[in-house]
Amino acid sequence: EELLNVSLSTSKFFPALRSDYNLSDIILVYRANSSSSQSSCSERITYLSLRCDHLFDDDNLNSTIKYELQTPNECVTGTCDGCTFHFLLRTPSACPTCDENKNGYRAFLGPCKFGRQEVRKIPYPYCSHSLTEKVETHPCSILSLEIKIIIGLFIIIASALTAIVIMCWRKNRK
Repeated sequence: EELLNVSLSTSKFFPALRSDYNLSDIILVYRANSSSSQSSCSERITYLSLRCDHLFDDDNLNSTIKYELQTPNECVTGTCDGCTFHFLLRTPSACPTCDENKNGYRAFLGPCKFGRQEVRKIPYPYCSHSLTEKVETHPCSILSLEIKIIIGLFIIIASALTAIVIMCWRKNRK
C-alpha cells in the first residue's frame, strides 16, 4: 500500500453532524495493487476520513473506547463496488491542537464599567489540549466613541457661536 494524498475536506459519504463544529475532515487516500486473480479491480483505493470528535475524550464516559469507526450508510461493508473503500474514524486525536496564544479561545467582551472591561476567554470544546476558562481585565474608556464625537461637535459649535457673538458685539458696540 502507498499513501496517495492527504487533504482537508468533508466527505460526501459522511455528512457533518451538528456537534462537528464545521471542522474539515483529514482524508487519507491509500492505494493498493490487487494481486488477486479473483478481483475485478486492478487496484484498491481506501479513503480514511479522520474527524474530530471531542465527545470520546470526555472523562465522564467510563469507557476505554476513544474512537469510533463508521462506514457509509449505503455501503455497510465500507465498499459498494469492491474496489473503493470509505471509512470514517471519529476520534479526539483528529482534533486541532489549540494553544493559549493562537486559536484556543473565544473572547467575550463585557461592558466597560468605571474604566475597566472584563474579557472572558472560553476554550473551544474541540481543542485537543485541555485549556481552562480565563477572565482578564483591561482598561477601557468610560465614554463611548459616539459620546466623544458628540462632545467634540458640541465644543466646536459652542466655540463658533461664541466667536459669532463676540464679533457681533464688537460691531454693534459703537
